[in-house]
Amino acid sequence: AVIDVTDLAKLQPLPGARPKSPPEAPKVVLPLTGTYPCLLDGKRLLTLPPIVMEQLGNPDQLLLSPGPDVCLWLTGPAHIQKLSDRLEQSGAAEKEVRIFRRLFFGQIEKLQVVQSKLVIPERQALFAQLEKEIALVGVEDHFEVWDLQKWREYTQKQSPQEKK
Repeated sequence: AVIDVTDLAKLQPLPGARPKSPPEAPKVVLPLTGTYPCLLDGKRLLTLPPIVMEQLGNPDQLLLSPGPDVCLWLTGPAHIQKLSDRLEQSGAAEKEVRIFRRLFFGQIEKLQVVQSKLVIPERQALFAQLEKEIALVGVEDHFEVWDLQKWREYTQKQSPQEKK
């Protein structure tokens, strides 16, 4: 096909397949912090305080796993990615990281959050020896769920004792 030179002035470049937009800045995931006493009802229903929900990004689903101490780890998708990144960059031996991943990720329960409430599965409540009073403790990329009395004992044991 032959194009008449007079028609060239009428040609327009094709629009880009994708409009160019500036690259998205990485989302900042703030550390989870604070200690919050809560109550667990007889059906293991836990109502999360508003500040905990806010720190977790007001999710519809959370992840719960046994922790290395007699507690549970509660976290959300953004923080689980942060934990995964930390594992990749840790100085721990590959075998130790692999063992941690198996034990942690293999035991995660996905919990639905409805109106800031979730039900802790029985086997996990038994593992952490959760009774009625519990403590949610923010530890950077997860909240630890402790029986409140056990948390108090732990903090007293770990706190430096004043010399008399």
